[in-house]
Amino acid sequence: MKMKQYLSLCGLLLALAAQLSTLPLNAQNNWLILQKGNRTKILKPEHMVSIGLIYDIAGDSLDCARQKVEGKVVEVANDSAEIEVVMEEINYTKANEVRENIVSQYPSGKVKMKLPLDEVDYIQYQSETARSLQTFGAFVTMAGVALLVASPVMGLESNGGEFGFNNDRFAGWAKAGLMGVGIGTPMILLGRKRTLHLTPSKKKKKVWAFKLR
Repeated sequence: MKMKQYLSLCGLLLALAAQLSTLPLNAQNNWLILQKGNRTKILKPEHMVSIGLIYDIAGDSLDCARQKVEGKVVEVANDSAEIEVVMEEINYTKANEVRENIVSQYPSGKVKMKLPLDEVDYIQYQSETARSLQTFGAFVTMAGVALLVASPVMGLESNGGEFGFNNDRFAGWAKAGLMGVGIGTPMILLGRKRTLHLTPSKKKKKVWAFKLR
């Protein structure tokens, strides 16, 4: 291989390597990365997150406000996270102890909010897989409950104008219902939202913290 061709190939490989090296960084721009000790949790855009924030407000009429925002992470900076919001809940605590709660629903993808990371109290998250598992588990559980409710009726039988009760039929329907509840309930629990606490308390002294870029 001639020197000129060799240098051209090296230049091409270096350019390709430089381009590839930027891909993980770009991908991480919409990741929320948290750490607790040696543990690391990465929340990616496919996670539906609920972020709770606490604002201490000094004033005559308002002491503090709690905000809960539910949606998907769009972009993360050093001190803030931009969220594609589907629901927002704000709880105001006024100086006279009166509380006011406001809940707003937004069309998916229409509203974005930038949230300060240093005000975050907790994050709840749920992946699409977990959400699907929870939904399917709820369906199976409700079907099982329906079978349990229907089993006494299905055990009734009529023979020559006389009503009786078929224990075997009742047991079959009840068993199917119990199986549905027994299978669906663990699926609901496995797919439930997980919570990461970022504010220390008496019960939780070791909490999660954002890994800043």
